Amino acid sequence: MRYRLPIWLALVAIALAYVAIAGWNGTHIRSNLLALLPDESRDPVVEASKQRVKELSFQKAVFLVGHAEPTHAIKAAEALAHSLTTSQNFQTVTLRPDSSGMAALLSAFQTHGQGLLSSSDRAALTADQGQNLAQRALGSVFAGLLPVPVATLENDPFLLLHSYLAALPNPAPLLRMRDGILLRKVDGMTWIYLDTRIKGDPLSLSIQKQVADAVTRGEAALPTGTMLLRTGAVFFARAGADAAMMEAGTIGGVSILGGIILVVVVFRGVGPLLMNVAAIAIGIICAAASVIALFDSLHVITLLMGTSLIGVSVDYGLHYCCGRVGAGQTPQQRLPRILPGLTLGLATTLIGYACLAIAPLPGLRQVAVFTVVGLGAAFISVVILFPAVDRAPQRAAPAWLSAIVAELWRIADRGWFRWAAPILILAIALPGIAYFTANDDVRRLQKQDGDLLRQQRQIEGITGFAPQGHYLLIDAPDTESALRAEEDVGKHLDGMVASGILTGWRGLSQWVPSTHRQNQNRRLVSDRL
Repeated sequence: MRYRLPIWLALVAIALAYVAIAGWNGTHIRSNLLALLPDESRDPVVEASKQRVKELSFQKAVFLVGHAEPTHAIKAAEALAHSLTTSQNFQTVTLRPDSSGMAALLSAFQTHGQGLLSSSDRAALTADQGQNLAQRALGSVFAGLLPVPVATLENDPFLLLHSYLAALPNPAPLLRMRDGILLRKVDGMTWIYLDTRIKGDPLSLSIQKQVADAVTRGEAALPTGTMLLRTGAVFFARAGADAAMMEAGTIGGVSILGGIILVVVVFRGVGPLLMNVAAIAIGIICAAASVIALFDSLHVITLLMGTSLIGVSVDYGLHYCCGRVGAGQTPQQRLPRILPGLTLGLATTLIGYACLAIAPLPGLRQVAVFTVVGLGAAFISVVILFPAVDRAPQRAAPAWLSAIVAELWRIADRGWFRWAAPILILAIALPGIAYFTANDDVRRLQKQDGDLLRQQRQIEGITGFAPQGHYLLIDAPDTESALRAEEDVGKHLDGMVASGILTGWRGLSQWVPSTHRQNQNRRLVSDRL
């Protein structure tokens, strides 16, 4: 028993050193709301697809650089691209897309052009309307709309390949190519499209800060009159993390301030205040150390929900300090008097928080560990540390406080209050219960930044680009089977587009039809044209 204080302080020092070393080594504070989603079946194919989609969507950041003068817009976009490239925070910064990939794709299409049909041409031939396609080709050639070489007409007299290429999905259909740059003029402004992919995990706070700093430096170097729009997961994640950290700081700050005022006013001294602050700090340090050791990271939701630790753990210290008021007792005599009640309160609280670990939610497991360890550490600090440092004499409670407490007890002891209080509580609660609804949409946990949403909508309106948030995973024994399955699904998706449920969809079979579909197309062309 004599060595329990040095042992406890040594353990706390170890936890503090571990947290400090982890922070020095760059332990990530996560802001990924997907961590709050339930664990799914660990199918390797599903997990690989989710990881690939995350890499493609989360690491993408899009910029639009706008200026009233087209030449100034291009120079501004070049300056921003150079600044982002030299920052070393981006895998790729693409202002002028490389045309070699498209050239290789077109070469492959020309080789297999006889088996490629757009969905509209295929529907026309299926309905035996080949004459319409012939008239379209004649009109395009003789009207001079298409500068078609003779060799092309010999191989593709009905211009079916041209129709197929024109129908391919375009992620930004409103942009046009000029001098190798994608741009569009809107309301007197020339907007330049800049596509980037960031390095590292965009849901890491350190990566978010580095990217934000790089963009800020690039934006500061833009000429006067330039406008910059941006969108990407990294910007929304940073805004959400900042909001969560601010809320955590606000809630924690208000809790601490309220506790300070209450302790100083009631106990008329700073001794109880310093002891309670020490217990809270020890609880937070031990909680953070345990979460980092188990999960190798700390989630902002854990910090936000963990701020409730302050409000709960301070109760243990306040109960101990209340032992100073009343009959004369030494510090060693105060603890045994309240220890059974504190222990029971700790046990019931820990059971409640520990139940969070049962839920199949990785984020809530962090919260469970944080609160259970933090409350346990704060409790141990009260039991071991407080009696060792407490030297305050016994004193009477302030007269005004005793009067308030006595009056409250008298009110509570009256018969009418015992039945009126529950009725009053029910009267207040029932209207709210009538409007109670459940919502399991995890996105509601993070309020999206209004300015970023406005910029995203502007980018969508200027480019025609729509964010891709949903996908289907097709699992098949070979490529041909997968393409045919996607073509079958595509029929239903086309129907959803026609009915307005979807705005569109993109799939591999739109670019590379199955061999079966290509053979069908060849037969249609041969029979109907």
